[in-house]
Amino acid sequence: MEFQISPQQALLASQRLIALGLLQQSVEFVGIRHAFGPGGVWSWEILRRDFLGFPKSLIFFFDYVLNDGHFFGVIILQMVLAGMSVIHPNGLCFLGLFLTHTLICLRWRGTFNGGSDFMTLVVLIGVLVARSGAETSLGLTLGLAYVGFQSIASYWVAGISKISSKYWRSGAALRAFLAEYGGSVGEGWVLSPRVSKVLTGLILAFECSFPLALLNSRICLFYLGIGFCFHFSNSILLGLNRFILPWFATYPALLFLSQFRPWS
Repeated sequence: MEFQISPQQALLASQRLIALGLLQQSVEFVGIRHAFGPGGVWSWEILRRDFLGFPKSLIFFFDYVLNDGHFFGVIILQMVLAGMSVIHPNGLCFLGLFLTHTLICLRWRGTFNGGSDFMTLVVLIGVLVARSGAETSLGLTLGLAYVGFQSIASYWVAGISKISSKYWRSGAALRAFLAEYGGSVGEGWVLSPRVSKVLTGLILAFECSFPLALLNSRICLFYLGIGFCFHFSNSILLGLNRFILPWFATYPALLFLSQFRPWS
């Protein structure tokens, strides 16, 4: 018997998970506010130089919204909206979260934390599409499909790029990465050439075969379980804690897609 999830349940779960992710990001920004405040390494006075090619009207807007004082207000607004969305998701809050997250990424000239910020934006766009079309099954399905297929692509593209590299296939890349960022754990058994090659093989198999998660809900749950362990391990070993919730927020959409059969 396969696990069943309705599109409404998938949307609700994705909304709450991404809201939690944005809440986490906001709290972390508050913790490093000295770094982007006056005199900080990421102060607006420094970052502003990269925006001078924009039209003057946009620079005026950026100077007002993204300056050291007001930018902290944007973060606090995101925190409040995210907290409200965890409790009671609604379209207006998610529109606000989309705008605040976009402004925050813009201030960092793209993203602050790379892929996790991008996936956060993907989920927010999917949620807005799904909510705008919530009255029709097509609109709801399109929003969830966008999130689900972007999630699949993130794993599959990462796997294909790694498997095409001899440096990764040999396990050397994993050893080097853990030695650089893994701390005491990376200096132990993980750096053994034989073990690192086996672990690399498992990672490549997981990422490259991830599209198989769409076959049915049981296979999907298997892949999502591995994905949970994968991201949780990365957060412990490498400190990639920001990658957990944005990717988990795509899992309800993936589970829905795995059982979606419009032709049946």
